[in-house]
Amino acid sequence: MKSAITHLLLLPLLLSILNSCNNLESKSSTVQDLNDSRLSESISQTMLFFEKSIGISSTMSEPDKFKHYDEFRLEMRAYFEGQEATSFPFDFNEQRTFYQTLDSYFFSNTWSLGTVQFGPEPTKYISINLKAESDVMSYIAYGEVSDFIQYYVKTLMAAGDISPTNVGHIALTLKKSDLVNPKVRLLMALHFLTINDQINRRQPL
Repeated sequence: MKSAITHLLLLPLLLSILNSCNNLESKSSTVQDLNDSRLSESISQTMLFFEKSIGISSTMSEPDKFKHYDEFRLEMRAYFEGQEATSFPFDFNEQRTFYQTLDSYFFSNTWSLGTVQFGPEPTKYISINLKAESDVMSYIAYGEVSDFIQYYVKTLMAAGDISPTNVGHIALTLKKSDLVNPKVRLLMALHFLTINDQINRRQPL
């Protein structure tokens, strides 16, 4: 994965991103706010698990939470740049238990299941994919959002899942000032939980 983020973006993907821009702009959001109690609850659960995984407790002050988010941002940048041999802080067994607490609609609406191959034979395994057209991504992309969010969502829509471009974008261009935005924090949670699942899930097809 570290080498993947250093690859140049292929021309077809660039073209597909450009073609998807109008689609994103014209797509009416299915979730304009968090009046949907099921979505709101699922987002809260996701954020609590993500924040707990990166060392944030519910009793922390906002400045302390912000400090942890920024430390995590810098750790992930160093990891993807190959500067440090750190690892993701998420326990995958705990993550799978967390899935069981989520509303089933939220899970199936947010992630899809695909396949990936590993090994010399190779063996097919189930892989989780982050959907671009879901209620939670519609919420993230709704209204006036930052260029950072717009680019991530458009790239996700073009590729159909987290691509090396998304990985590089969130690892290398995420700034400290972006972290004040709750939607950026939510996007981080979905992004890194998905990647952690893709790294650790070895469920044969």
